[in-house]
Amino acid sequence: MPLVIENSGNVPLNFASYDNPKKQIILEQGDLSCTLEYKLKYDNQFDPTNFTAQMLFHNNLSENNIFQVYEKILGERIGWIIPLSALGSNEHDYSDNPHFLRYAYVAYRKLIDSDFQTNKPAYKLNYTLEDFFPPNSAILVLNDKTRKIPDFDIDNYFPTLYFYGYYPNYVRVESTKEMRFEADQKRITLYPISTVLRDETFLKELFKNYLNVSTDDISKFHLLYQVVELLIERVFRSKLKAWLAENHEHEEAHKLREKILEISNTEKRLEILFCDYVKIERPLTELRSILLEFLDEKSDSDTPTSRLLYQARNVIFHGYRKLTPEQKALLTELNKYLDEYLVKAVATYAETT
Repeated sequence: MPLVIENSGNVPLNFASYDNPKKQIILEQGDLSCTLEYKLKYDNQFDPTNFTAQMLFHNNLSENNIFQVYEKILGERIGWIIPLSALGSNEHDYSDNPHFLRYAYVAYRKLIDSDFQTNKPAYKLNYTLEDFFPPNSAILVLNDKTRKIPDFDIDNYFPTLYFYGYYPNYVRVESTKEMRFEADQKRITLYPISTVLRDETFLKELFKNYLNVSTDDISKFHLLYQVVELLIERVFRSKLKAWLAENHEHEEAHKLREKILEISNTEKRLEILFCDYVKIERPLTELRSILLEFLDEKSDSDTPTSRLLYQARNVIFHGYRKLTPEQKALLTELNKYLDEYLVKAVATYAETT
């Protein structure tokens, strides 16, 4: 559905033409006509029907936060993320970039022709994008290279988008997500969720709709640890299935019971997760360091990181009332590195025998 305004009822507006001298897009519906500001150089070489788009929001955007988007497995550029403030300005770093300008045109057409708008303004002669969308809006424009990716679904990439602070639904709650952009960053690489996790709808919903709006550190940790719980539950099922497949389906009852007890042990499953199913160096080093500090252990401790996380989990879940001010202050840093670890974990998770 196209852009809609209020004029004695809902009035959908359709793209009609572009007025180059006035730098305006003409929008029409029947006898009603109005304009949409278009300050950038108008370059309509691309056919918008060859592209798809996803509306995004971010609480800390500037108009220079324009990124080329690459897909990790494909290794190619699949689009751009553009703040709407950059579409309404010709004073940022990309305002003369011909590649950006073509995507900017597609972005405008998607914003006009799709059901993305948040605000419904009353009729007037001249509009800007800010009349229809909140100031923290961005648009992800994807090209047809996504067709090379089997069963491409943008939902599979929301952990990475979440990592950078993007979320798909406009909410009026301030996100606690910190800015993860480098000052000179020009691109974002999207990592898909591991194929074995694609059926975990809760995982996708968590990264899309909940983690970005948790308002305090304890709530954030609880939500993040749900990802850990989900993964170690899969570890249990995977290990048990593999063990039974090794001609153990007729195993004596007591041996089966012993095996189930072994792999149902939480610390054991965490160890398997950290050591076998997910292999990440960074940010594991930083996560380990903050866990040691949180638990007041020596930096040269040989306690496995998986066990440190489980101990921290028990302290936070069962002894939050006893946390010291120093431990409470460390929760923000702990969430930061656990957050980064889990985003990479859900992308690299692989069930081994």
